[in-house]
Amino acid sequence: MLKIYSKNGVDTFIVDLTKAYATTNLKSLVRTFIHDRNQGVISVCDEVEFKTACEFDSPLITYCDVVKNADNTGLKLVEPQNNGALDVKFEVEGGAWKLDEDIIENPGRPSPKRIAIKFNDKLLKAKVKMSFSLASQQK
Repeated sequence: MLKIYSKNGVDTFIVDLTKAYATTNLKSLVRTFIHDRNQGVISVCDEVEFKTACEFDSPLITYCDVVKNADNTGLKLVEPQNNGALDVKFEVEGGAWKLDEDIIENPGRPSPKRIAIKFNDKLLKAKVKMSFSLASQQK
């Protein structure tokens, strides 16, 4: 499934990723990209459903410096060379979660960080939305 539409300054792209994973336990995985031109926000939303309870996390890969919000609702991605920054806001449904951070080893080259919303327990359904905006535009 692939859907693309645009209305009132909001562009939406929806793709069904279920068949991209070789597991019989995955009932559905749908990723939605939303570009809200009015608010200056780009969002990526994963909605997952399993046949039986399963572990799930939703990662963000970055080379930027990561500054976590004290209230655990988001973080800031800082690109020091260009004095740029993005605010990332999380909206999570499905259970208790934590931010999990790892380095992806990349011998001989810069190693990116993997920041993931990781659910504490196995689950049947979850929704994870990450919304990105320029730090200077946050309201």
